Amino acid sequence: MDQLNWDLFTHDFTNKMEFRDSYEKIKCFRVMDENGKVVTPGYAEMIPDDKIMKMYNQMVQMNEADIVYNAAQRQARISFYMTQLGEEA
Repeated sequence: MDQLNWDLFTHDFTNKMEFRDSYEKIKCFRVMDENGKVVTPGYAEMIPDDKIMKMYNQMVQMNEADIVYNAAQRQARISFYMTQLGEEA
């Protein structure tokens, strides 16, 4: 039961913001890829590179903290912790 179903975390990505009135799976909008490169046209000029890298580093840091705190919560070392998985947007 402690096995994580990674299929739940696979996403298609897009750089176009679309609003739909249907029940099909929605693509996840993103501005940066996994390497910190801006993939959405126009955003590269709006945000300085150093700020983009700081944002990306903070997202990675929060995900790492989630792993540590969630493990501590499962081991009953802390009483409650809710992960921020998927809250980067």
